[in-house]
Amino acid sequence: MNVPNARRMGVGERLFARLLNLVAWLLATSGGLIVFVVLPYDLLGRWHLLPHWDVFALIYLMFPILLAWNHAGGYIVAVVLGCESILVVLQSGNRRAKVEGAAAVGLCVLAYLCTNIGKW
Repeated sequence: MNVPNARRMGVGERLFARLLNLVAWLLATSGGLIVFVVLPYDLLGRWHLLPHWDVFALIYLMFPILLAWNHAGGYIVAVVLGCESILVVLQSGNRRAKVEGAAAVGLCVLAYLCTNIGKW
């Protein structure tokens, strides 16, 4: 697709964009693990819908991720927001970058709210 204001990125800009994308993806993935794995598992355990399972087994396995989100969740959201904002600016004509950025930031905010309001 030809975008009138688009320009080709140099090698350094592409490496910087990939590094930012990797950092944002890694942090958003840790937030996704909290939202889509730990939270439902914990809720099912609280409602006593997990037969013969110890509800805290998975939470103990995810302890480093939960600990990081409990202590530095706001900073993690800020880092993901910064990385995705810079990626959107670097890839100004790319709609996919905007959608991925919004999804990553939304997922991180949801994980931050779950860890701080849920009081794990």
